[in-house]
Amino acid sequence: MKLSNEKLKETLIVVNRDKAIADEKERLAMIDQQVVQTKAAEAKVVKDDADEDLARALPILKKAKQIVDALDKAAVGEIKGYAQPPAPVVMTMEAVVTIFG
Repeated sequence: MKLSNEKLKETLIVVNRDKAIADEKERLAMIDQQVVQTKAAEAKVVKDDADEDLARALPILKKAKQIVDALDKAAVGEIKGYAQPPAPVVMTMEAVVTIFG
């Protein structure tokens, strides 16, 4: 019986130590979970903002593409012929190059 009590005490010490380790790991996991949730919320805000920007930009891009597609070879040749094209032409062509590379 005395041996069993000593064995139980030793087992209890091991169990308490293991529980303390497990409790610390759980505490650290909860901290990590909070960090992850915060980062996920921040990422969602950035994504939502980007989605709004994209929703505004896509119709503009579509319209610009239609306009560029409507240009014929003569119009492009005329623009090439300018020694110093007007500022609106330069701005438009820069936008075309930016969009289509």
